[in-house]
Amino acid sequence: MSLKDEHQSMFLNAIHPLKLIKDSNNPQKVIEILNHALADEIALSMRTRNSKWNLHGAGSFELCNLYEIHLGQIDIFEDEIVSRIKMLQGKQIGSFSEYLAKTRLSETPGTRPGVFQLLLDHESVIRFFREDLRNCSKLYEDISTSEMLIKFIRQHEKIAWILRSFIQKDSTNNVFIVNNRKAS
Repeated sequence: MSLKDEHQSMFLNAIHPLKLIKDSNNPQKVIEILNHALADEIALSMRTRNSKWNLHGAGSFELCNLYEIHLGQIDIFEDEIVSRIKMLQGKQIGSFSEYLAKTRLSETPGTRPGVFQLLLDHESVIRFFREDLRNCSKLYEDISTSEMLIKFIRQHEKIAWILRSFIQKDSTNNVFIVNNRKAS
């Protein structure tokens, strides 16, 4: 093979998208996992936004700023998930009905999310993403998606840790206190 033929072959291999993303043995399953993760992040974003919009009283300013930071992080997660889906030549979900069908977070009708509910949601997302990580790394051998999920897990753990700092248990009344107010 001539040097020209070798370079042409390398170029053709490099521009073929599936040859670039060859680290998954089942990209369709990984895309399905990523669409669930995207729906989870969208649901978490909406709940965080709802919590921010319903803040009032002492400590509201601090929580409002914290929620803004978290929303920015979640937006980045969403964009990275969509980019990864596209790299795998997949199609990301995009309608509200698809988000609702794919999210693994449950909602109790009539309750407004607050610090405590957001903490529970982040802990749920951590559990979901750990299972997704196991599947992506062991079953589907997708290293890139696995590394992305590890990064997201670490960030959600940090967010949960920060939210936990706003909550303390009152041992005498067995209730949770958020910024010196009882939480439901």
